[in-house]
Amino acid sequence: MSIQRTIFGGFRQLGITEEDAQRAIYSRVTGQPRLSLMTPKQQDAVMLELRRLGYKPVAVRGNARRRLDGRYAPKMQSLWIAAYNLGIVEDRENRAQEAYVKRQTGL
Repeated sequence: MSIQRTIFGGFRQLGITEEDAQRAIYSRVTGQPRLSLMTPKQQDAVMLELRRLGYKPVAVRGNARRRLDGRYAPKMQSLWIAAYNLGIVEDRENRAQEAYVKRQTGL
């Protein structure tokens, strides 16, 4: 993800949606009123300021799926995909698998 997208995501997470408020932060940190005028070093400084204000970046996997964990997760996932390929289950997603496990085990 680019630094610009990360900065805009930080503003969104912090609830700073007004352009004037964003530009005030830009000017205070770097002296530049717009992100497009900043050097990469200045953009990093803005990112550090957003983190200081409470922004916590969220790691997203490439396919945006949450990775299952646990001792039997890989085997269970392969069985779930095999069941999908055979037409036994209709939804291949991990959400469906998690819902099935919760229904069956009560966990």
